[in-house]
Amino acid sequence: MENVLNWCNKHKIGVLPEAWRTAKPNNKDLIDMAKPTLVGLPALMILYLIWEIPGFAAGMAIIVGFAILDATRPLRGGHWLGRPEASKKAEVQRRFLIEKGMDPEKWWGKKLQDALNAHNIKANVVVLDTSGATLDMYELEVQQGYDVAGITALGENFSRALKLPKGTHISVDANIGNGRAALYIPKEKYRPVRTLSMLEAAQTSGYALPGLVGEDLIGNPMIVDITHAPHLLVGGEVGMERAGQMLNIILSTSYSLPPERLRITLIDPKLLELAVCNSLPQVTEPVITDMHKAHKCLLQIRKMMLVRCQQFLEAGVNNIAAYNRRFPEAPMPYQLVAFSELTIGLKCSAPVSADDDREVGDSIKSLLLELIGAAPTQEAGIHFLFGIQCYDPKTCGETLRQGIPSSIGMRVRAHEFSELLIGQKGCESLCEQGECYVFMSGDASPKRALSAALIGEDMEHAVDLIREKWSTE
Repeated sequence: MENVLNWCNKHKIGVLPEAWRTAKPNNKDLIDMAKPTLVGLPALMILYLIWEIPGFAAGMAIIVGFAILDATRPLRGGHWLGRPEASKKAEVQRRFLIEKGMDPEKWWGKKLQDALNAHNIKANVVVLDTSGATLDMYELEVQQGYDVAGITALGENFSRALKLPKGTHISVDANIGNGRAALYIPKEKYRPVRTLSMLEAAQTSGYALPGLVGEDLIGNPMIVDITHAPHLLVGGEVGMERAGQMLNIILSTSYSLPPERLRITLIDPKLLELAVCNSLPQVTEPVITDMHKAHKCLLQIRKMMLVRCQQFLEAGVNNIAAYNRRFPEAPMPYQLVAFSELTIGLKCSAPVSADDDREVGDSIKSLLLELIGAAPTQEAGIHFLFGIQCYDPKTCGETLRQGIPSSIGMRVRAHEFSELLIGQKGCESLCEQGECYVFMSGDASPKRALSAALIGEDMEHAVDLIREKWSTE
């Protein structure tokens, strides 16, 4: 039996169901294996009764022919089913597709396997997952001790071996959690992931303050809970949908919570990135573009935090969720502060006022350090959403970055920026626009996803939808 399995693995063909090779077979596998016998024996008996020996011989020949065809079928691969985070399932099931009568030379993984062999990469292609919107994921069984991350260092040489267009980015995940690595190749035709179609999924996620990211690599919605973040940094270079990801979070929270349960403050030194959200009913005032006004706004946020903490003390509770459970008739709203282009705001060198010659950028930085540091902003229901193009440690400082435990990293130019965003390399090798790594507070490692996009007039339609929804209720 072991020799047969080794032969199957060597030639990438499937004689037995995948469950027989990777796990204990279930009842369905046993029934599938017994079907040929249950059908074949009665058929042979009937043939023998009708045509005796010639009929029996013809039936045996047909059965042997089908067995040979079945033995030469290549393993078509499979894809992941289910969504463990959303459905709370303990395991993810894998379904393998067997394509009948396929020529072994037309095996779906032959081109990739040949490229791996040509570059002396000690890995075998075993599974294909095509359910993602922009990427095909190939699972690789890597030889013990081999560093599969070297594939990305091959760059255009490896892309050329796969006959991919010039400039195509290929990325590798050295460990996807099942003892295998994954290689991601962009699809020829993308399936768009649109924000408008996913707002309902955010509302039904069950999170107190749901922030929409987009889809994970198997095509399921990825939504994060901002209350557990408790502060979130979105970073990436120009054109990588960093501002779009911030808008996704603002829209999803606005769609999920009414104005009496959520208030949003917008700060945007670049003037135009967040201005489209001005008409949302949850936005308390037009977007703040002047850093002096932003400084005053943060002082008011600090005062709000202190007032709320005093209310919690008097009510005998320790956070906003407990307070709202005790006083459901007059709930305390969450406060979301969206600060786009944090680096630009902190570089503002104008004095705070005529009587205070401190730079307003330094004052804002000091306030943020106080608010996101030891201050109980999370307990008070105050959460910050920051956006940056490239994190500047000289301007922002490591202390400020350490106070923002959660991050979404879009593609960046160098791995140093990736390490500042998600604590490890990876963002510099993301393939396409909108792809990102999501690293939330408490996660063991970043999760790869595709950010939902606002295409054409989607932003205007989303704002109108939110205004209509809460005006009628």
